[in-house]
Amino acid sequence: TDIENAISGGGASVSKSTIMPPWGKTLTDAEIKDLTAYLRKLCKCKGK
Repeated sequence: TDIENAISGGGASVSKSTIMPPWGKTLTDAEIKDLTAYLRKLCKCKGK
């Protein structure tokens, strides 16, 4: 998903702010999926 890609590759990887650093080497795939689920619950959104 776009959110997972932004977390993993940083904002620049999805044509967003370069201020968002990549976390793909710090977080596991499972942690990124968990974080994405948590963010979706916070905003109650169903985005990409």
